[in-house]
Amino acid sequence: MKLLNTSLLLLAVTSAPALANDNDLYFGLEYLATEATSEGQGSTSTLDREGGFAISMGYMYGISDNFDLGFEATISDYGTSNFQTNGNVASNEYGVSSISVSLKPTYYIADSGFSVTGVLGYGSFSYDWEQTATGTSTTVTSTDSEFGYIYGVEANYDFNDNVAATIGYKLAEIDYGPTPLDYDLELETLNLGVKFRF
Repeated sequence: MKLLNTSLLLLAVTSAPALANDNDLYFGLEYLATEATSEGQGSTSTLDREGGFAISMGYMYGISDNFDLGFEATISDYGTSNFQTNGNVASNEYGVSSISVSLKPTYYIADSGFSVTGVLGYGSFSYDWEQTATGTSTTVTSTDSEFGYIYGVEANYDFNDNVAATIGYKLAEIDYGPTPLDYDLELETLNLGVKFRF
């Protein structure tokens, strides 16, 4: 099933350029601030991550004067968290990244330059976790990837036909396991970025 899902995701990303002949292309850069909540193995923990980033490329399909339907592929790095566990006898480094595709309908508010975008996406989320016992070189590592859904909303302002600023909120839900670790991960992300249309 993972192989099938990965194949479909890559097919969607690589086939998109063939649809771009009569539509607008855009490229985006975003800063990410994320709150990650994990639940599993009898405990719940929340970590804040700042300094993440995302790179996106998409196509806008004009439906009407006030409505576009977009398709977007995004690579995201949610940043790395460092924390202590086991009574401060172990230090941990934990990071999450993803590649995703999203459907993004956009409504333009008259000629004000403002617009609102909904986000519905699906992606592959990978984590890397490294734990080191304090005062030793003993290190345990774990990595895994699973598919999850993304929901969100964005507000945009077009400075002109080619440059826009965007701010948004996204929620991603991923179920990891059963091995090497069995837990649910929720990523709540505030994104601030800029898009360039061509």
